[in-house]
Amino acid sequence: MTTMKKLLLVLGMLSSMLLGTVAFADSWLPPSVRHYSSANGAWKLTIYPRGLTSNLGYFEDKVAGKPNAGGIPGDSQKSPVGHMERKRGGRWQTVWKAPLANDVSPVEAVVSNDGVSVTFDNWHSVGYGNDAVVVYAADGTQVRKFGLSAFLPKSYIDALPHSVSSIHWRGRPRVDEKQRQLVLPVVVPSIDDQDVYTDKERHVDVRFMLADGSLVPMNGKAWADATAAAFRADARRRQLREAERKRFISPLAAPRDGDVTAWHQFLVDAYFRVDSDWEQGYPATKVVPLPSDPKFALLSGYLGEALSDDLHADGVIMIASLSQDVLVGALQKQAKRAKPGFLAKARVYVAADAAHMPAVRAALAHTGAEVIQLDIAIPIPQRKERLERYLRNLDAAE
Repeated sequence: MTTMKKLLLVLGMLSSMLLGTVAFADSWLPPSVRHYSSANGAWKLTIYPRGLTSNLGYFEDKVAGKPNAGGIPGDSQKSPVGHMERKRGGRWQTVWKAPLANDVSPVEAVVSNDGVSVTFDNWHSVGYGNDAVVVYAADGTQVRKFGLSAFLPKSYIDALPHSVSSIHWRGRPRVDEKQRQLVLPVVVPSIDDQDVYTDKERHVDVRFMLADGSLVPMNGKAWADATAAAFRADARRRQLREAERKRFISPLAAPRDGDVTAWHQFLVDAYFRVDSDWEQGYPATKVVPLPSDPKFALLSGYLGEALSDDLHADGVIMIASLSQDVLVGALQKQAKRAKPGFLAKARVYVAADAAHMPAVRAALAHTGAEVIQLDIAIPIPQRKERLERYLRNLDAAE
């Protein structure tokens, strides 16, 4: 299996794990060495992440539940390392150098003017784990580590924006030197997900004592408004989740007046309901819009690329269009790009009605592909094994 196919598979599996939730896409650069300084310039923390073979190796190991995910064979460093230095007489001197509590690397850190440091989150899993916040004394001693549940109600956490890998829960932390407090701007959940990562995003400050990491009592109008907003957002999330539960359980019908996105979603869901490789694979989905669409030529070309690209020569391609006649016309033109027998090891699913299916098969005949009809007139029942797994996971999440 090529690296690209592995990546598509892993990303597909991660996405399928989130069925029934609202999630955003995200991406991660490889972890790198980071430096953090105190406001007075007297202290400097350098964080060295543990080594990884690759991002893909890490993702694969995580999905497989392996320890030390993505670790480099033979590498003795099993955790990130923090190196705290203090400037004395114009020279930097090491105060402590030790492993940190995180897995690969924390995402961010702050350093106070007297050497207390706090790290935040885990690389590739912001908001998860009991080490989302870790406080270290000036000598490197771990003072306290905790997760979001230590200071936020479950309903508040559930209402926060979630991506495939993370929870978007905070803004940029800071130190209140006068009060000797850590200040964490916590995201105020919004019903309108478009507010995420924009200047409309609101925060409420949550404070912790630097001396022991204890929570400063949260009260006042700002916190009351934040919890009220979280209640509304959580209610909306539950409404969407129930709608998704019904959709997941019900037979899958082809979109009636759906747009390109709706057809892509239909094809992916159909794949998991009907394909024999549903637990190990992930499909390429190609949807041809109407000729009036400005992207018609571009998206039609993508179909041709899929039918002639080595990436899909032994995989699964799912094809649909907003028009049955347009579907046939696009296949007749774009399938010519595939050499005879090129897709002999591939399965090509086409969302077509009975009247257009003969023309579809004729257009793809020379490719050698196994052509499978997704009859748009007949809703597709949910796969028994997948439904049972979904309901178990749903019960466990409650």
